Amino acid sequence: MNVPLAPKFVVIDDFLSQDLIAALDDLARAGRHAMELNELGGAPGEAYSALRKLWVRDGALGALEPAFRSAMMGCFERLCADTGVASFEVARVETEVCAQRPGSYFAKHVDTDTGELSKSLKTDRLISAVFYFPHEPLAFSGGELILYDFTGKVAAAQIAPARNRLVAFPSFAYHEVTPVAAGEDSFDAARWSVNCWFHRARKSEPRAKADDRKSTH
Repeated sequence: MNVPLAPKFVVIDDFLSQDLIAALDDLARAGRHAMELNELGGAPGEAYSALRKLWVRDGALGALEPAFRSAMMGCFERLCADTGVASFEVARVETEVCAQRPGSYFAKHVDTDTGELSKSLKTDRLISAVFYFPHEPLAFSGGELILYDFTGKVAAAQIAPARNRLVAFPSFAYHEVTPVAAGEDSFDAARWSVNCWFHRARKSEPRAKADDRKSTH
């Protein structure tokens, strides 16, 4: 489907080794008690405050963080090229483990922070990536990632959450996750993923020279 103003994106299947995926499975199983329900009603005019319902655990990769980060950084230049984002120095790699159970969804939004919160941040998200590791055979339906054109009005791509699949796209592209349905409401049947964001540091404001400073007296 040819959609004008559609964001570029990349899908990489068989992304991680089977050993690392098995370790992620063990991590998810052991950390279920720490998963927190994130349910929010969106505020008009604030794109990142989109309606959502999912279970998350920020920074929950623990001992697997170095290996996962290494895998992500190993394909960073490809992600830049394939998403159309100019290469940049990565200031931060942000991750969260996410589980979507029956009724979970994430309405259309962008991953870049907006409003007052944005003013205090030292870095900006430029590339968003999702790594899927649900159990197979899949015990759920739905949960597809839909990417929209840059107007946010026209659906440009729909990507299924297959195990060992990585998807990346510009963080400023509109996207949503369709509702998840399953016969069993459990973490075993959930749509498991690691959400990941590559951050670029903001340029610091140059200090004014002494001669340029205006007197306040």
